Amino acid sequence: MLDNDVAAGMLSDVDVARLEWLIRSAAVDPQRLSELTNGIAAGAGSLWHESGQRDYPLAERSARHDVRHGLVRLGRVARHPGNPLMAQEGENVLSLPHLATSVLVIGPPGSGKTRGIACPITEALCLAALTGRASVVVLDVKGDDFRPRGEGDRFDMTVDLSNPGGGMGFDLYGSAAHPGEATDRLASALLPNVSADKQFFRDSAQNALHEVLAPFHAAFDRYPTVAELLTLLQPGGRRSPLRQSLRDRLHNRGRLEEYERLLERRERSQPGRIDPAASLYERVALLDRAHLHLLLDTKGPRLDLGAIDRPIRIRVALNEGSYPEASRILARLVVSQFVQTVQRRPEGSGILSVLVVDEAGRYLDDYVASGLQRLRSRNAGLVLLTQSIADLPIELRSTILGSVGGKVVFGGVGPEDAQWFADYFGKHERAEISLSAGTGASDSHTAGAFAGMGYLPARQGRGAQQHQSMTTRQVEKYRWTPSEIGGLPTGHALVSLALPDGTRTGAQLTSLREP
Repeated sequence: MLDNDVAAGMLSDVDVARLEWLIRSAAVDPQRLSELTNGIAAGAGSLWHESGQRDYPLAERSARHDVRHGLVRLGRVARHPGNPLMAQEGENVLSLPHLATSVLVIGPPGSGKTRGIACPITEALCLAALTGRASVVVLDVKGDDFRPRGEGDRFDMTVDLSNPGGGMGFDLYGSAAHPGEATDRLASALLPNVSADKQFFRDSAQNALHEVLAPFHAAFDRYPTVAELLTLLQPGGRRSPLRQSLRDRLHNRGRLEEYERLLERRERSQPGRIDPAASLYERVALLDRAHLHLLLDTKGPRLDLGAIDRPIRIRVALNEGSYPEASRILARLVVSQFVQTVQRRPEGSGILSVLVVDEAGRYLDDYVASGLQRLRSRNAGLVLLTQSIADLPIELRSTILGSVGGKVVFGGVGPEDAQWFADYFGKHERAEISLSAGTGASDSHTAGAFAGMGYLPARQGRGAQQHQSMTTRQVEKYRWTPSEIGGLPTGHALVSLALPDGTRTGAQLTSLREP
């Protein structure tokens, strides 16, 4: 029946990839295979993605895809001496497994990071989600870079800071399994990347937050709203009705004694001259805005990143230009909640889950940096786009750069970035030929060049006797020099990718705008 559907043109490449994936996944379980067979017999439409969407028509795709094998074309490998000869005139193709090692993309504004790399990758992941093979979360910082164009929506869930009442809400605490987890993530988002001399104050603030969240969750079986959190953190708020209600609720549940110590510690610190929660209070107050209450305290559905364990497409649009501080807090929460969710998976299990983050340097903290090292074994990865390596927090820079498998750099980067990538792409030995020519011991000229690049012969006087000598030596040279990297043509990038098994491809100069 399926062969007949294919012959009749009723099944697209996405349909075929989805059915193949379902059959392969069910092949080890006779019961699942029987259920799948019955589903196919009832019509392939019964096996569509949960959204009911089957495909993106070819005319609506912005890149060329091999959906069946999970491949997307990034561009054409340029003719350049630095590219391997076997790659000349070929295509640079990225596969879904490449994304499980994470990818770092560096390029100045307008270089083409979003259009040339992020959009094709996002589209490939959305197509893979329709086949059941992947889930994707896109952090759209500007609010419109990844907005669907044309008819229909390519995302199953959308959180839009510009339209908080018209879409899905956002949960400050994510899918935190317990108050300790919620405390760690919220504190990191509110007070990110403090210096070593201020670590004590951050730890004190984090402890103060736990003294609020743990008793509240035990009393009400939920976490506080923004307004409730501000009331509990506010200095001098010991006698507030909410705190009294909290005590009464714990008493009625027989748990007051269990949390008495935390409550007393918070009450003792509040009247002090330096309340450890004071900095947290001011940061949370940035979220105390009418339009944000619609997003954060809604009674309707709210985004839970635990959904990435199934094939789903999520877009979080922040509009940082209009809401800079709130956007940064929410962005850091999205990144940390994604890492938190993935790390709960057993090793080697789950569908591929990828988070695409624009302007990523502002949203990475120590928890995310350490989590990067474990994403690969959980079949997950991050695509991090930023303008410069200097945008990454200095104390986390070496961890992030060492943990990310794929590297992409565009022309126009600064000297420090160009030098770092030149060192990363490495050096190799090349034969250098030196030629000497002259008319005598006192009249000789030397010209040298690398093998294969030609040389300029020495000029000789009329009637002079000519003699030449040639020497060859091996010299170590950059594969891509800093000046070559900084001067890459517009629309081109050096692309180096890695697979989970450790296989790497050398940096290839790729034209991202060629059809």
